[in-house]
Order: sequence, then structure tokens, then C-alpha cells
Amino acid sequence: AGISVLDYMTVYKKFSYKELPSYALNAVCMTELGRGKVEYEGNLDDLMENDIETFIEYNITDVELVLELDKKLQYIDLVRGICHVGHVPYEDFIYSSKYLEGALLSYLKNVGNVVAPNKPADRQERMAELRESGEQGFIGAFVKDPIPGRYEWMYDLDLTSLYPSIIMTLNISPETKIAKIDNWSAEDFIRGNTDEYSVAGEIVSKEKLKSFLDKYKYTVASNGVMYSSDKVGLIPAILSDWFDKRVEYKDEMKRWGKEGDTEKYEFYKKRQLVQKILLNSLYGVLGLPAFRFYDIDNAEAVTLSGQTVIKKTEAAINMKYNKELMTDSIDYVQYVDTDSVFVSCLPLVKNRFPDIDTNDIELMTPKIYEIATEVQDYVNEFYNVFAKKVFNTDKHRLEIKQEMIGRTGFWQKKKRYALWIISDNGVPMDKLEVKGLDIVRSSFPKSFQKFMKAVLIDILKGRDKEELDEDII
Repeated sequence: AGISVLDYMTVYKKFSYKELPSYALNAVCMTELGRGKVEYEGNLDDLMENDIETFIEYNITDVELVLELDKKLQYIDLVRGICHVGHVPYEDFIYSSKYLEGALLSYLKNVGNVVAPNKPADRQERMAELRESGEQGFIGAFVKDPIPGRYEWMYDLDLTSLYPSIIMTLNISPETKIAKIDNWSAEDFIRGNTDEYSVAGEIVSKEKLKSFLDKYKYTVASNGVMYSSDKVGLIPAILSDWFDKRVEYKDEMKRWGKEGDTEKYEFYKKRQLVQKILLNSLYGVLGLPAFRFYDIDNAEAVTLSGQTVIKKTEAAINMKYNKELMTDSIDYVQYVDTDSVFVSCLPLVKNRFPDIDTNDIELMTPKIYEIATEVQDYVNEFYNVFAKKVFNTDKHRLEIKQEMIGRTGFWQKKKRYALWIISDNGVPMDKLEVKGLDIVRSSFPKSFQKFMKAVLIDILKGRDKEELDEDII
């Protein structure tokens, strides 16, 4: 009793955010530590019978590898930090609904002895019904179909904590939910295209609805759910608290990092990571029937509003490009995924500097920084108008930031692309980032994995196709 058992493979899969061909201990250790398990022939029973010394060494090495892994990654401490916030047993780190519910209940008690509603007695039956009917899921994120091919001088813009920002902007919470407008479209409402709306079963005119929204200052999500804004809801309040704590921990992390105190730097690095995981987990459990504060309307209010934000972000970028380049409705955004947009700066650079050598990395890098920052500031200004018109709120938490610069990018289809990154958050680098492309599957022979990776790098670095074809043949 009192002993918690955590499988490090499960912990690693949960927190590494890496796509590995295999998650066996040997494969993970080769990736993270550069060394693997003791090799032997036959099976372990034979090894114990025929070579007891190697058998002992094999077992001791396995323990050492797991210890070294955790010394480097510190995932056990991360698990402890998350479970302490949620007041749950360590084994429950895998269930975000459990530790988030614990964190919310603790927060309610600490801020003023507020009592949360009980879970409905028929929750288990309801979950079973949803599973049988296939209705358990809810609308997710928007991912754009890219035009397959190779693109040069890419930069990305990422919305900072999109879903938590939407929850705080709209004040989405069980107790702030007012009613739902059934046939809602913000665009139609702004343009006056719809004359009547159905609100909580009552038909109202567009004039009456507008007067109603103006009077009570209700925010409106993209699925038509209205939220009161006179008092901060439970979910936005705890997210705001976690946001502030993360900023505080990141500042401390940077401070101790600059002062060379590794122990304190690592402590605050872990603390801010715990806050990040909590922030990014909360939206998902709103649509989970097992969660105490489950409400499918609230869950879809977050994801559909997120879709609206990222689609309008894409439209704003295209508007800027088309205006400067004097083109008509051309799509300059190569890819969109949930909270990120990927764009090439090449059209603007060539327009502004017709004679520039686009193969000169030293010459091009400052130009792409300049354009990416300019587009970032333009979109952030756009959000001020957008939030008022689309969500009916004067205040918002939407912010987009430029993070990565890629010399080239290669897209196959949704969720399958590769980037040759030369800068990440202002730090110069030379690295390959691969998402979803099958170049290192565990079923591939090792020599073929190496060859596939080399081919992809050659494509990104613009090697002559005829030479590449020769190598492949």
C-alpha cells in the first residue's frame, strides 16, 4: 500500500510529444541517450542458463538506462507536479479529466468555499448511450488541405494558447452560459443577411437580438452560445490564474538561468511546464461525459470559435498580401493547422527587392524576420476589430507570434510535412523537423530509414532532381 507504479514507456509517450518508430526502451534510449541495452543472442532464459554474468549486466543496464532517462527528462517529477495540483494518485496522470477536476474543486474551495455541482447520477448510463450512438465526439480543429510541393522561405505564426485564450475571451463556463442561438452565423449577422433568429426556442428579429446583445454585453461563440460577461466564470478564472503562474515561473526560470543556478532553473522550468500542460488540457475535458463540468455546447463553443479565429487569421494575411502585390483573391497561406499558419515571405521579398539573391541565407534571414514581424503585428491589430464584431467583446486574449523560420518546407498532405528550420524563436539552427512522413517507420530496414531521411533532406535543400533520381535508382 502507498506504492505508485508508473510505466516509463507510458510516461514518455504522454510527455515527449515525439513521433518515434518504436517506443521500446532500446529505441528511446538510443534517441535520448545515444546508447542502448546490452545485446545478446537467443532468449533471456538461455542467457541466464549459459551466461549469468551477461544476464546480470543486462538487467542492471536496463535499470541504469531508465534512471538516466529520468535524470535527463525529469518526467517523474512532472507527473508528481501535475498530480499534486489535482490532488490525485500518481497513476492518474494519464487521465486529464481526473487531475483537472481535482484542481478545479480545490480552486473553488480556496477562492471562497464554493461548492461544485455533483456529477449526475446517470452519467455512466449517458456515457454508454453516447458510445453506442457514436455521438460522444464534438467538432474539432480546422486543418487546411495544402497544395503538395516544396516551398521556400517559410515562416509560421502561432496563436498563444488558442483554446484557453478563447475560453477567457468569451468567458466560457457552466455558470456563465445563458442560451444558444440555433441558426447563428456572425458573418450573416454583421451583414444583416438573416431576418430572424431562434433563441432558446423563441423566434426573435435581428433588430431585437442586436439590441439584446448590446444591452447585456453577452459574448457569442461561433456555435451561437451566449455567455454573460459581468462576472468571470470558474473555468476562465482558473485559466487566468494558471496563465499568471506560468508567466511568473517562466520569468523565474529565465532569471536563474542567466545567473547560472541550474538547480533553481530546472525547478522553475518544471513548474512552468506543469502550468502549460494544465492550460492546454482543460478545453478537451469540457466535452468528456466523465468530467464533472461536461457540456457539449461549451466544448464546441471553444473548438468552433478556434476554427473561426484561425480561418479569419488566414483571410487577414491573404488580404495583406493581395493588397501589396495588387493581386485578386490569391491564396498565399500554404498551410493551416489548429492554431498555426505557415506562409512564404518570398512573394513580398521579391516585390520589395526585385534583384535580391534568394539563395543567400545571410541576406534573406533579416528580410524574412522583418516581414514575419510586420504580418504578426498586422494580424494582432486585426484581432481588436475581429473580437468586437464576431464575439461581441471589447476585451480579448488573442495574440499571435512568429516562432519558426524555415529555409524550405515540403508538404505531402494534411499532417504530413517536413521543414528545414534555420531559426526557432530567434535562435539560429540547422535542423530537420518531420511531421507524419513515413521516413523512419520501425518496419523499414535501418539502411532504408537512413536513405529516406537523406532523400528528404536533399529535396528540402534543393538538390538537382536528376542527381536525386540517380541515387534512388
